[in-house]
Amino acid sequence: MPVRVLLIMNEKGGVGKTTTAVGLAAVAATALAGRHKISQPAKLPVLLISADPQMSAYVWVKRSEEQSGNRHFDYLQVSDADELEKVITGEEGRDRRTIIIDSAGTMGFGAGDILSRALDLCTDVLVPLSPEGLSLEPTARTVLAVIDRGRPFRLCLTIFDPRDGAESPDLREVAAWVTQQGWPLCSTVVRKYKIIARSPIVGLTHVDLPTNRISMQARQDMEHLGLELNITGPYVAEIPA
Repeated sequence: MPVRVLLIMNEKGGVGKTTTAVGLAAVAATALAGRHKISQPAKLPVLLISADPQMSAYVWVKRSEEQSGNRHFDYLQVSDADELEKVITGEEGRDRRTIIIDSAGTMGFGAGDILSRALDLCTDVLVPLSPEGLSLEPTARTVLAVIDRGRPFRLCLTIFDPRDGAESPDLREVAAWVTQQGWPLCSTVVRKYKIIARSPIVGLTHVDLPTNRISMQARQDMEHLGLELNITGPYVAEIPA
């Protein structure tokens, strides 16, 4: 089976790229293999690559591993475009089922070169956006860049405050804007929860959360998104109904 390489990308910061990348990696890994001890030498089916100079995903997952003693998926940090390509096309990327790339929200500090190479190497792109007006222009520029490179893509609404309700005008207006552009939009809306905002601090991924209603809702958002994206399998052109 060909390796799935999903790039999480949006030049707008604060739209949940890292949260989405870590969450998808966790639910994909759990679906494929469950938990593995850190000492286990075998290569895991899912690899998360942090291509963000801020190293947010790397630090989050490393802290989770240190706290729990479990490794759900492999992860590493890359510092430049050549290193990214070597990881994906070389031994590190071989025999994986899914590779997820978390990218920077800025084009500075060499991140533009890494993003350009990531677009060359990925099978498809997920563009998270928040339901607010300030997300629209950066998201449009991001999508146009992806289209220019000929990569298939989908958008996903993220960090939506569930207290606003499913009929939130902001949610409906941003979803309508995406549809008007003719761009594919995931039906899953990833809701914003305080427990997820705190997860990088306390060292938890979506599959490590305590068993309660809010935690299950947060995990289910990622599981539903993963199913839409067929995250444990090859890229598929249509979102499953």
